[in-house]
Amino acid sequence: MTKYKIKVCQGKACSGNMSRYTLERAQNESESSPEDFVVETCPCQDNCDFGPTVVIEDIKANTEKKYSHMTAVEMGKFFRTHHKDS
Repeated sequence: MTKYKIKVCQGKACSGNMSRYTLERAQNESESSPEDFVVETCPCQDNCDFGPTVVIEDIKANTEKKYSHMTAVEMGKFFRTHHKDS
């Protein structure tokens, strides 16, 4: 069952801040545990000054959190800490 839904903003400002690399990292990392993670794109999250923005929904806890400045490196850190939950 999916534990996390990861939505990477593809709005103009986030795209300009290299959100494609954050998306690629999330997609690559999720391949090792596809039953736990769903990765998708999303439209602008109105957080343009702080992009790339990623919204992570914790399905089990029914919570959603918006992350600012989520680079590919930061995305990797998320997966390292959350793979332990799997």
